[in-house]
Amino acid sequence: MTIDDFIVPVICENPEHKEALQKHLYELGPAEQESSIFWLSDRMSLDLTHLQQFLYGEVWTTATGKQESIFSLHSSQTELDDKWSASLKKH
Repeated sequence: MTIDDFIVPVICENPEHKEALQKHLYELGPAEQESSIFWLSDRMSLDLTHLQQFLYGEVWTTATGKQESIFSLHSSQTELDDKWSASLKKH
């Protein structure tokens, strides 16, 4: 495995901290492998009770400032995620 095979999701306390960290990572060099593995979001942008948004929502920012989702959503995944979210609400 290489470093390209990893991602490190980082949830910052607020948008300002996320922006500061993104700028710092960008200054390291967006072409650097180390800065491309970090995916940033902030607590205000995430709703952790909705798994789909966490995994598939475009709430993550890369070191280059590109906002996108960590995973792409496959149509068969929607039903599974809905069941998972429903089971979380029961507990």
